[in-house]
Amino acid sequence: MSTRPPPPRLSVIPAMRSPRVLVLRRGPTRLFHVVLWNPVSGETQFGSWFHGRLFAERCDISPDGEWMVYSAEGAHRAYKPTGNRLWTGLARPPWLQTVAAWPSDEYTGSGGGFFLSSGELVIQTVSAPSIDESMRRAFPFAIRYQDPWSAATSPSPRDRFERSGWRSFRSAQCQGNADWPDDARRSQPSSRHPVLLATFKSRSRRGRGCYEFALDPKSPVVNSLVDDAAWDNAGALLIARGGRVERYTLDDLEREAPSAVLDLNNLEPPA
Repeated sequence: MSTRPPPPRLSVIPAMRSPRVLVLRRGPTRLFHVVLWNPVSGETQFGSWFHGRLFAERCDISPDGEWMVYSAEGAHRAYKPTGNRLWTGLARPPWLQTVAAWPSDEYTGSGGGFFLSSGELVIQTVSAPSIDESMRRAFPFAIRYQDPWSAATSPSPRDRFERSGWRSFRSAQCQGNADWPDDARRSQPSSRHPVLLATFKSRSRRGRGCYEFALDPKSPVVNSLVDDAAWDNAGALLIARGGRVERYTLDDLEREAPSAVLDLNNLEPPA
């Protein structure tokens, strides 16, 4: 009797000024699939399959949904443009083919980046290469390098989440411990919205934070099976669980039923 494989794990990164949502599908463990979803129009673009690892917390999509920056680790060999098994790529989603690439540090795990605004992309690297004029002219945004491990780093990787409406705080379990960093995030697009809470649970070998999500006031819509959650540009709630992405408007939350669903189960890479 064959056992049913577990559902893929999903990460959702909504564009801030577009209904487009970047979805990173992981499953089996070292196989990723990149998908670009527009839940308003219903358009779904299935892009690259990748053997290796994509670090979701170091990936981002531009506010208009036209560009993505990602942090990757090759499964078997170095990426030729950088000569490194870890690299940061700038690409057109949902494809990982790079229009620019930078090596990442294999020992510190630096890499990836985030769009601070429509006009600025921050690349995290411990050894910043020079930016030539051709690169400055090639993209509709400025590119800035930063050392993610510098105490003076500004903006910091946390700014990606703050740009997306998240605010950090300490959960009740860490109150009174001055040495413990903020371990939770909250996000609320408006006073009409419930508060989306993300509480830190654990950290993977590569530094990926794993969070438990909830709504305040409590709702059965968000439960312990949620892989990822975020508000989109229109203030609708995106929930990833069980290999599906569900979109809830405020009316949908009242009905406890999504108005748009993207099912990414039972997908196979092309032969």
